Amino acid sequence: MTTADPRVYHYYDYNAVEGKEHGVADMLFLFFTTPVEIRTVDGLERSGLGACILYGPHFPQWFRGTAGELGLYFLYIGRNYDPMPSVPPTRLNRLFRPSDTTRIPSLIEQARRERDEGLLHCDRIAALLVDRLLAFVFGDASDTGAASGSGVISGRQRRALFRMREQVGEDLSYAWTVDDMAEMAGLSPSRFFTVYKQLFGASPMDDLIAERMDRARWLLRNEPISIAVVAERCGFASIYHFSRTFKKRVGSSPTQFRRASVEP
Repeated sequence: MTTADPRVYHYYDYNAVEGKEHGVADMLFLFFTTPVEIRTVDGLERSGLGACILYGPHFPQWFRGTAGELGLYFLYIGRNYDPMPSVPPTRLNRLFRPSDTTRIPSLIEQARRERDEGLLHCDRIAALLVDRLLAFVFGDASDTGAASGSGVISGRQRRALFRMREQVGEDLSYAWTVDDMAEMAGLSPSRFFTVYKQLFGASPMDDLIAERMDRARWLLRNEPISIAVVAERCGFASIYHFSRTFKKRVGSSPTQFRRASVEP
């Protein structure tokens, strides 16, 4: 997964006009908390509060508050971040009005907190949070005509997969199976496997192992617990299996990794 590297701000001011003729190098997500007039790929548009836009790199930006004030959340996203398939290509540089905006501020705040506080694997988690935010905002855009058996991932399926992935990541000690995850997502195992790999770029089990290795590295660096406890918390039934998987994925044994992490 490409690092999102989000930089997040909440802006509210009576200086009601903002403009960048040549845009910025990064992608820029905006969520307006006041009515706005904004220039998009479709021209000059007006909207009430709650509108969103995802500007692509170097797209000309201009917007202003229409009630003498401008309130918005904005999220700079690293230029190498790939928003697909969370965002349909037709949605870039276009105004979008989600039917539900209640979670947008909290999702943005979570991404900000990960970057500012440097929490557990903040780069990876921040990227996941950006994925979740964009899927939440833009998910409805692809619902129409997306048959469950087709190669298209519907907005409903996308949101279910992000929720499922989040729940799995919160309980890595559990012995998850593909059938378990498919049931949580409300999909048949075969359909689940196909759309999961399409959405996240890895099979469900490969992605789960990557998450467990991320957690194991953090525990080995930061927690004074035994290798056996690390293995258990990361969902491995035996130290042997954990150590073998860790060395294959990371390139060193858990003991060697821990020793290298504490050396000056």
